[in-house]
Amino acid sequence: MSRWPRVWLFLLACSCNEVHGLATTQLVDGRGIDAPARCSMDTPVFAPNVRESVFRPCTDYTFAGGMAIAACGITITTSRIAEGPIDGPLADVAIMPSVPDAVLSEPRLTPDDDLLVTQRTSSTKRVSVYRRANGWVWDRDLPFTFATLEYAGVPSRGPQRHLMITRSSMVEEFLDDGNNNWSLARTQPASVFGVENFGSPMHLSADGLRAVFSAGSSVQYAARPSVDVPFAGSSPLEVPLARDMFLSEDCSRLYFSGLERIFYVQR
Repeated sequence: MSRWPRVWLFLLACSCNEVHGLATTQLVDGRGIDAPARCSMDTPVFAPNVRESVFRPCTDYTFAGGMAIAACGITITTSRIAEGPIDGPLADVAIMPSVPDAVLSEPRLTPDDDLLVTQRTSSTKRVSVYRRANGWVWDRDLPFTFATLEYAGVPSRGPQRHLMITRSSMVEEFLDDGNNNWSLARTQPASVFGVENFGSPMHLSADGLRAVFSAGSSVQYAARPSVDVPFAGSSPLEVPLARDMFLSEDCSRLYFSGLERIFYVQR
């Protein structure tokens, strides 16, 4: 058995925030990101220690520019988006849906400091862009359609942004020309990544050269030398299985949710 199933089962059993002798990570004074580890084309290797980042029932934790955002307390009929410093407390923020009776979920804080949010009703699902203006204000909808288990990930940095949309057994890569005009750059089957299906969003790094996602019983990592070429293959990460993993820009930490809180592992 891999080391991670044992670690994760232990964590589930004890509901603790100290694993393998690590000091407890306090919510009120959580450490920030360490000095840049610098990403490479090689698959990152993480230490077998799980640390707590946010002690609150949240998912879809992402961050940029020193601030983090997550979906907290979301149910079928209600939603809360919360924001705060990386590894610090999250406070609810007022974000109004532009669609009547929509529930907001799956927030993605982008490298350009705007926000992607899914607006979900009983019959529709769309992804909208919100911008900062005394809070978060709706700006526009992305010109894509989504079924229930289809997801938009974190895009790369602009002005020419890349965005991955996972649709079960395939992924679509879209390109923004810098003026919010999106076009389909390429479509790839899951088999290109060495998996059968995608089980989560595919988040891109700020430079668009790296991606993380889940598939089956593993978390996968993919890298490419240029955004002008498609991804080719992926490698499993030796980390706990999650559906909302987020890799820090320097590849030093991988964040994910579980046990009604946010955790991370570190290189």
